[in-house]
Amino acid sequence: MIFDITGTQILSTFRISVNRFVVAGGSLLFIVALEIMRHSELRNIEKELHVAGVVPIAFPLITGPGAITSVIISHRTDEIIEH
Repeated sequence: MIFDITGTQILSTFRISVNRFVVAGGSLLFIVALEIMRHSELRNIEKELHVAGVVPIAFPLITGPGAITSVIISHRTDEIIEH
């Protein structure tokens, strides 16, 4: 929620355009998706002995930047559509 309100201000402070942020965020999400697909294939090869309901520790580190990117982009897109 913080990035929804202050995201564009943070980008302008670092002189990053929203279009460049969209490209960088899309690239990040694409790389994360490829890594998830690669790891799911490895898990299919190695049969798991039991089902674990534990979220990996790296999960917030991977999805954190993607979630922040999505929030800032969607907020900016909503502003453009309203005008």
